[in-house]
Amino acid sequence: MAWDHKIQEEQGDIYLKTNNNIRTTKCLLTALSTCGIITVFFIAKSFWWQIITTFFSAITTFLSWRYRDGELTERANENKNFAAYAHNMRNEYESLLSDIKSDQLTDKQIVERRKLLEDEEHHLFSKTITPHTTSKAVESARKALIEKQESTTTDEERNKILPDYLRIKEESFAHN
Repeated sequence: MAWDHKIQEEQGDIYLKTNNNIRTTKCLLTALSTCGIITVFFIAKSFWWQIITTFFSAITTFLSWRYRDGELTERANENKNFAAYAHNMRNEYESLLSDIKSDQLTDKQIVERRKLLEDEEHHLFSKTITPHTTSKAVESARKALIEKQESTTTDEERNKILPDYLRIKEESFAHN
């Protein structure tokens, strides 16, 4: 689940970054086209200004047709929503493991909760609306999880944010 969550998060970020770049490019090209038109009509009636203005206008038109407003934002939201659901499932698995480790569940309860989680996971991934991801998102997730260890928390980090009675004591490490 950590991988699924991170890949979907990264894909959402890719869509948002692409959307931002396209919007910025469209604004810049629209401004350049407008300046070019003003230049052609009022200042320099040069053939090259007409060509340049037409070129900027054509690219702006292409970007407007290719990426309708909000399309990439919608895709990003789909990926982010899926990532949130996957993150929640990951937390549920971690909770189950914590309950198992603390001997709070019977074998029957463990099996029941595991089956519920498996059913939820199957339902999540059997949907035909599972958002698309790219190899770029997978690679970005790999770097985040493996190289940067974004999803890893050390005992020292946990102890800094937990109250004293929940902290992991040094002597408990020797017993494990």
